[in-house]
Amino acid sequence: MQILSNDLIKKLTELRKAGEMGRVKIELYTRLLTLPFAIITSLGTLYLLNNEGISFIHLWEPPARDGTLYKAGQQVAENLSTTGGKPFITFGQLYFMQKVLMVLVFVSGTYISLFLSDLISKKGLGNGISLLIVSGIISSIPENFYSSYQYLSSLEGGAHNVKLLINIFKFLIYVFFYIMVIALMVFITGSVRKIPIQQTGAGLILDKKKLGYLPIKIMPVGIMPVVFAGSVMIFPIGIAELTKSSSPGFNAFIRDYVSFGSPTGLLIYFLLIVVFSFLYCQVQFNTEEMCRSFQKQAQFIPGVMIGQETHNYLRMILNKINWFGAPFLGLVTIMPNLLNLWTGIPSQIAFGGTGILLLVSTALNIYEELLSTHIISKYKAEQELELSTLENKLHLSTSSKSPYLLW
Repeated sequence: MQILSNDLIKKLTELRKAGEMGRVKIELYTRLLTLPFAIITSLGTLYLLNNEGISFIHLWEPPARDGTLYKAGQQVAENLSTTGGKPFITFGQLYFMQKVLMVLVFVSGTYISLFLSDLISKKGLGNGISLLIVSGIISSIPENFYSSYQYLSSLEGGAHNVKLLINIFKFLIYVFFYIMVIALMVFITGSVRKIPIQQTGAGLILDKKKLGYLPIKIMPVGIMPVVFAGSVMIFPIGIAELTKSSSPGFNAFIRDYVSFGSPTGLLIYFLLIVVFSFLYCQVQFNTEEMCRSFQKQAQFIPGVMIGQETHNYLRMILNKINWFGAPFLGLVTIMPNLLNLWTGIPSQIAFGGTGILLLVSTALNIYEELLSTHIISKYKAEQELELSTLENKLHLSTSSKSPYLLW
């Protein structure tokens, strides 16, 4: 919806420019558009679990008084594996209405998450959806590192002491690598390109340090290109998993050449991130609107003519920044996957690059909001102190009688 409302669909563009009422309508359309995507995603997830043979539905306790569903479940689960004497069934072995109920549970969870994220965004700090996702990422970090250490410790080869030392060394490199990636992400995400801005009629300012500036981040589009590239990559992978039994050759091709665990798949992922970075930057940064805003506020860039020349200058700066930021974003995203290929750690237990990007960007957004909240509260406290001091002075001057007055 954000992309479509940037001059791609005229109706949505008008709503975006219509103020608060337009924003509310766009949010309503976004919620309605979420429904079919949530249904498709729920069905895809459940069928993927079914194709993997994952039995996660318990039938050991009758949910109805007459035990009808329990007896049916007993018949279905006769030839299934049991865990502790309690039979399980897969999604594909459910009746139609039971499948509908499972999808309804997934979709309901989506809208409950949206409701909670809206509450967090309005009452708390940062973006609510990002905070919910990052909470899950943070909670899984200890388990991921512990599972990675267990995996490296279980590898065979060499004497026991030598193998242990090699595995500990690999794990330390693994942890050090993630710390370095996080530090690098924090540095690059906080880096900006400052474009000086001069106010018309304010006089010529020779010292650039005293000029106002337009800050443009080194990675101006954030993590959205990673999200788009991941969605494109997941599409063929999901189709391959759904058709694994009917088309094993296609599934093997996708697994060997397109998945995140293959070198060619990571190269495709990297190129998609770079392409989406340039495309999304063109949509998100409307240089024509920025030029119009400069003209309305009587501002200009020193040494650049107002109008088309300013538009070309801003577009040139954005392209230069993107030629550095887009490859860096792609490289940081795939670096953890490259490390997993080197260590042999399965992607299911490894800490992915997308998680690092979300973690860093959300943490920096919260820090910036905390900093701005602190500055605003400090400014309000100073204003209240000055006001109370002024009131005390006025009170003293009016309460004490002047000897020069006749009354």
